[in-house]
Amino acid sequence: EARVQLLQRQVAPHFLFNTLANLQALVDSSSPQASVVMRHLVAYLRGSVPRLQQPLVRVEDEIALVSAYLELMHMRMPDRLRFRLEVSAETRVLGCPGLSVLTLVENAIRHGIDPCEDGGEVVVQVRRDGACCEVCVVDDGRGLSAAAPGLG
Repeated sequence: EARVQLLQRQVAPHFLFNTLANLQALVDSSSPQASVVMRHLVAYLRGSVPRLQQPLVRVEDEIALVSAYLELMHMRMPDRLRFRLEVSAETRVLGCPGLSVLTLVENAIRHGIDPCEDGGEVVVQVRRDGACCEVCVVDDGRGLSAAAPGLG
């Protein structure tokens, strides 16, 4: 539980400040994209802030948060990021640790897509496997290097 709380505290500030700086630049240039970024940021904050204190959330709510985050990242790098969400209907009502899927998606973008000049695709899959729920976050970005074992 302490590790999950630490991860949750680390996620928000960096992402929030970068998104606000991006939004400021869009507003300063009178870009019509500013309202789109603002809408996705509000959806992200509306979804994430209440979850900071909840140990479990519904998969459906976590995926809504992931979707808002991916839309914001797509606004930041429209030519470099593609994504798909594949969530089976029977998993949507199940519980999962809050911000757990989001953390995996952030890592995929930070370590896989961001460093790759051509970008790539992030695929989030949630499906039932017998009595278990399986969550997979896959990217086709840079990948791990042999020089940095255990990172990513």
